[in-house]
Amino acid sequence: MTGRIMILAFAFGAPENIKPNRLIAHRVNYLSLPDKWGVDIFTQKDVPLDQMNPIFAENVTAKKGYFSTLNVVQAFVNWIIVSSIRGEEWSECIIVAAPQHQWRCCRDLKKVSKERGLTMKMKIIIDDELEFKNMYDKYSHQWWTRSWWQWWLREIPLRLLPWWLYKKIA
Repeated sequence: MTGRIMILAFAFGAPENIKPNRLIAHRVNYLSLPDKWGVDIFTQKDVPLDQMNPIFAENVTAKKGYFSTLNVVQAFVNWIIVSSIRGEEWSECIIVAAPQHQWRCCRDLKKVSKERGLTMKMKIIIDDELEFKNMYDKYSHQWWTRSWWQWWLREIPLRLLPWWLYKKIA
């Protein structure tokens, strides 16, 4: 299948000027350069893509002070469903996220898509060019993205939770 490419980019902490989010934005910019194929970008406002005209997940109101991975995925799947009704489709979805965040991004996307009855016609690709060591920032507003041990202190329990409970608290 040939068609447009979708980039789904996840922030890693907040605000937009911290190093991990600048690295994610840089990677998205690089991946979207061959714009002749028609690249669409769905992301969070903490990924600084000012010139790229992305679709923001935050156009849906978050229930907490931040937009969780699950919130982003739910907003993305809703947007894909509405867009597919209008006849739009993509051949590939490239997930750009911090390496330590990719597993949960993919798991949430698969689970939410299945729950909503969305058959992904696009190929899901994990962009693996970002490095673990550059993805923490002590100035992040989200404590769990400030260091390796703080990330895993929160991430391991989130991964171990049953899906129904994760959905309630995420």
